[in-house]
Amino acid sequence: MRFFLFLDRVEPYLQLKKKQALLLRDILVCKEKVSSQKNFSVLLAKIDSFRELNYSKKHKKVIP
Repeated sequence: MRFFLFLDRVEPYLQLKKKQALLLRDILVCKEKVSSQKNFSVLLAKIDSFRELNYSKKHKKVIP
């Protein structure tokens, strides 16, 4: 898969988002193995943890 090649090349240079890159690789591998509801639940948990890593309390929603 091309995305794994991209991650392999970029990963050594990452400093701030290294955890996200590793988790993204894990999510992509897990996505390919989804064959049951249990596997899907594991995938969703990993996606939620990825979202938590990217969540910033500094950003506020602006509602016009």
